[in-house]
Amino acid sequence: MFKALKTAHTLFEEQDKWIQKIRMYAAAELVDLANDWIQEEDEIEEMTEEMFMDLMSLDTISVYPEGDFDFYFSDGDMFAGHSIIVEGNIDETFTRAQIAG
Repeated sequence: MFKALKTAHTLFEEQDKWIQKIRMYAAAELVDLANDWIQEEDEIEEMTEEMFMDLMSLDTISVYPEGDFDFYFSDGDMFAGHSIIVEGNIDETFTRAQIAG
């Protein structure tokens, strides 16, 4: 349990840096998928990575021993209300960005 608290503390100490890196990773991984979801009647012709990051809204963070974490974001309706999940580690590696729900 204490290892998970250390992970949380590390993320909290530099939260602005972490949230930016995580948003950038999610956008790079999922912007093409978001563009696939855009309907013809949507106002947006093409989603950019910057637009993608602006639409994400942090909901929950889960931390685990060994430095692992999951960040859960609401999708800003890019994926019809599905959650965006980014998995990573405090060694600054990201393992996956996906939509769920």
